[in-house]
This record gives sequence, C-alpha cells and structure tokens, in this order.
Amino acid sequence: MRERLVELVETDWERTGRFHEYFDARSGEGLGADAQTGWTALVANLIAEGWPAD
Repeated sequence: MRERLVELVETDWERTGRFHEYFDARSGEGLGADAQTGWTALVANLIAEGWPAD
C-alpha cells in the first residue's frame, strides 16, 4: 500500500505540479483540494529520500 501511495502522489505531482487531497480509487486521478501540504507533503519527503530505502 505504501508503494501505491507514493506512486499516486509522485505521478500526480509530475502531471499537475500540485498535491491533491485524495485520489480516485480506480483511475488514481488526484481529486479534491489541490494545494494539500499536510500528509501529501510527507509522501513528497519519502519520494525525495528515495523511498524505499532497501
């Protein structure tokens, strides 16, 4: 599940340059507010650190 979440956020960021509030379960499209800097920013940190580490 972690890998999918990182993939969703990373793909959405690359496509839109924004952090969306949540994602469509089927398409993965970013939905809701598009200026989320809470939990989505945490995922961005994981991406920047090269998640997963192993």
